[in-house]
Amino acid sequence: MAEALSKTSVAAAAVASEMEAELNCSVCLSIYRDPVALHCGHNFCRECLDKVWESQATGKSYSCPDCRAEYTQRPELQRNLKLSNIVERFQASRQSVAADDVVCDLCLDSPLPAVKTCQNCEASLCERHLKKHAEKPAQRDHILVEPTESLESRKCQEHGKMIEYYCSEDESCVCVTCYVAGSHRNHNIHPLKEVHEEKRSILGKAIERLELEKKKLEDAIKMREQDKVDLKKNRDDLRKDFSSLFQEIRSKLQTQEEKILKHIQLEEVKELSGICEQLQELEVKKELTGALVKEAEEARLQKDPLEFLQVFQSVYERAKQNNTEVPRRAIQEKTLPKSSSGTALAKMKKTIEQVNEGLIENAADNSVMFKSKAHDLTAIVAPDSFRTVAIKKTNTIIQKDAALPSKS
Repeated sequence: MAEALSKTSVAAAAVASEMEAELNCSVCLSIYRDPVALHCGHNFCRECLDKVWESQATGKSYSCPDCRAEYTQRPELQRNLKLSNIVERFQASRQSVAADDVVCDLCLDSPLPAVKTCQNCEASLCERHLKKHAEKPAQRDHILVEPTESLESRKCQEHGKMIEYYCSEDESCVCVTCYVAGSHRNHNIHPLKEVHEEKRSILGKAIERLELEKKKLEDAIKMREQDKVDLKKNRDDLRKDFSSLFQEIRSKLQTQEEKILKHIQLEEVKELSGICEQLQELEVKKELTGALVKEAEEARLQKDPLEFLQVFQSVYERAKQNNTEVPRRAIQEKTLPKSSSGTALAKMKKTIEQVNEGLIENAADNSVMFKSKAHDLTAIVAPDSFRTVAIKKTNTIIQKDAALPSKS
């Protein structure tokens, strides 16, 4: 898109340059000022034509400076209103150029926007002057860069010459004097353009690796999101199982049910907390990796070798050191065995019928997870003489298998 905009800008500058040539007075070679027209059809600045005819005042006739058409009397000049309006609009469009735009150094009147800056000539050129610049054989090898107001940033601070080379030993940009007689003499030196292409290739590979790492992070995030869904389903199923079981004995085991469900909820919160922490960490890593990809991509697309090399090392080092390690956190799944719940419910209902309120209260006071399992409760009887035995037996049932089994 940037190249398309650049081409559009260049085309617009070329059109403006051609239009300016059409609006130049053939006498002063500048844009018309108060243009007037002769009967022969040629136009001139009023002031320019007055000066020409003043020089012809001693002769017998007056002539057009272009076609030499003669007039026996000095014609009365009429302003060319249409041409004058065109000039005014053209001048207004030229003045609309933004203040921070780089303009051509060789345009005398109403300079056009520059399309390139020549490092050797240290001048910014519009499309028209760039063509003339390229027509000279001695200037064809000059180094052209994007338009800039000042080339000081592209000069060696030590020698004041243009930076044209890259020292691979010191990883720095240098001028020809640095290479020939300076501190980089006998070092491994390469032209900026050559190093630019090489480093862009290296950075491109780093970007590919980062893209793969970003994809891994995205996949890991999807897995963690699925873990959240699976965890919720697992806990929902677990709640449903326990609710179904306790629905039959809610009148006697309500307190115990509430404790069990609360325990499940605490486990879920604990597990979910760990998953959310990992998700936050992964999101941060994804954002950092994405930002690094964007920064690296912007650096790779940089066409200016110097500006590219000034940021390359920093971006490349951070790309190499980018940590996208994804730790795996296993979910502790738990279920309520279906096969044993029916038997346990039947026996528990029989037991509940035999024990009194005090037995239920004592059983519910145990801070444990209830696991339904078939147990022989036939020894539990209702009479007060067996109350202690019944409470002890029921507590044993609850305490023996307190934890919910893990899902294999």
